[in-house]
Amino acid sequence: MLRLHIPEDKKSYPRVTTILSTTMRISKKEGIAYWRKMLGEDKAAAYLQNAIDRGNKFHEPIDQYFNRYVNDAIPKGVLEFLEKNEMEVILCEASIWSDKYKYRGRTDIVYLRKKLYYGVLDWKTGVKERKPTWFADAKAQVSAYGNAIEEIYNLPITEGMVVVAYQDIAAPFNPFVVNKPTWKFQKCEMNASAMKRAFNRFVKRVGEYYDPPTPKPRKVKKRIELLPAKDPFGVF
Repeated sequence: MLRLHIPEDKKSYPRVTTILSTTMRISKKEGIAYWRKMLGEDKAAAYLQNAIDRGNKFHEPIDQYFNRYVNDAIPKGVLEFLEKNEMEVILCEASIWSDKYKYRGRTDIVYLRKKLYYGVLDWKTGVKERKPTWFADAKAQVSAYGNAIEEIYNLPITEGMVVVAYQDIAAPFNPFVVNKPTWKFQKCEMNASAMKRAFNRFVKRVGEYYDPPTPKPRKVKKRIELLPAKDPFGVF
């Protein structure tokens, strides 16, 4: 399967995820800092590493299946999901960049749906479904990938999808059984209008990344330290 690698002169561009994390709302940054404080740095670090491992163990076999033709690696349920949604995979784990807006990244999947509509799909992993408000940055990420795909590959991207893959199991994550339980999927679909709105928000974040606004003084709300730590990622 054809996929481009990032040219050397584009590697200085920030990643899409870097732009989004750097320009995150102050209130969200404070929430994450509070969550780490209440949970403890060691437990928070272990939790985040566990999430990274889960994501890698899900993404890597999909890359192997579509780009290296390792047929027994793909997580159960993925091919059925793509087939059910009438998606043909055009690109998988392809490097993207935008010279106009100066960013780069790697898109999970570019698909052709119903042999008519080109779109971008981004996988997310977790232990349960996400709340609707969680998808804001993920939508911006997909829209940024879609814009870059149009710029590089000249494909008319008219839709996008964020898919949360989760295993509804109570046991701790085990990398040796990642391919055994069937994954469940929660999808957030975006039509052309939604992609355009999300990209406009992303372009604003790009501007904030390259030209950070002067922070305004904020009133710090006093937190009640006895409250349980709230998970800012919407997982627990």
